[in-house]
Amino acid sequence: MACHRDLPRNPRTEAAILHLADKLVSERSIVSLEERKKKMKERYGSNEDAWNAVRKRYASSRRVARRIEHITGESLEALIQKTQDAHLDS
Repeated sequence: MACHRDLPRNPRTEAAILHLADKLVSERSIVSLEERKKKMKERYGSNEDAWNAVRKRYASSRRVARRIEHITGESLEALIQKTQDAHLDS
């Protein structure tokens, strides 16, 4: 499923979640979208085409995050923290 990298127009909910999840994980750690974008700028910022692609993916990820925040009434960060807390409790 290629949605983890580039999100198609009007994606299915599962594809949107996969896309966002891919952007929130760096190696074995959960990171914020801002952290991920910063790392990508360090890596690709000098390559204009690559950086434009990164920014496009980041914008897609932010739209998905805002949609999730709207539906749940909680920030993405709060949802991630709850997930991490639940994982530690189990």
